Amino acid sequence: MPGLLSKKAAPTRNAEEGSEVTPEEQEQYERFVTNGMKVLYSKQALPQIIESIRGAGSPVEGLANTLVMLVMRLEDGAEQAGQQISPDVLMHGGTELLEQMVDLAEKAGLPEFDESQIESALYLALDTYRAARQQQGRLPEDQLAADMQELSRADQAGELEQIMPGIGEYAKNAPTPEQAGPTRRGV
Repeated sequence: MPGLLSKKAAPTRNAEEGSEVTPEEQEQYERFVTNGMKVLYSKQALPQIIESIRGAGSPVEGLANTLVMLVMRLEDGAEQAGQQISPDVLMHGGTELLEQMVDLAEKAGLPEFDESQIESALYLALDTYRAARQQQGRLPEDQLAADMQELSRADQAGELEQIMPGIGEYAKNAPTPEQAGPTRRGV
């Protein structure tokens, strides 16, 4: 399984995003986001999703925990169907689903999220996802070590903000995954 920071071979340009993706990744991304939106907008799940975003703590934590729950549910479903979702698709598709959840929450009457709150929710979700999957033994230790080395190298070279924009501000203000609460809520 490729790492969260790995580069792909033989990429093509996605005209919409200006990013390099393979046609398979683009198809997987579209399927992932479509499946996620089906869950988000289903009559059965929508009230639970809104309640989960509302959360017991801060709305940022509720948003992050709800995103982790949704991404893990989609990833688990794909794996049960014999498909592996690339880390890039999980990241970019998860970001798109986060934006959809923000819109849903605001339409449901929750207070509006500003950009820093959305960014904090994304970073908290990434960390919570990583911690949960690592605890489940689903993230290979060698790949985690390689990803950490890449982050360390970028940090030492002063390039960490380029790889993860806003990480410095997030690190100052974000709760730890343990402070954020459980990663799965009832959807």
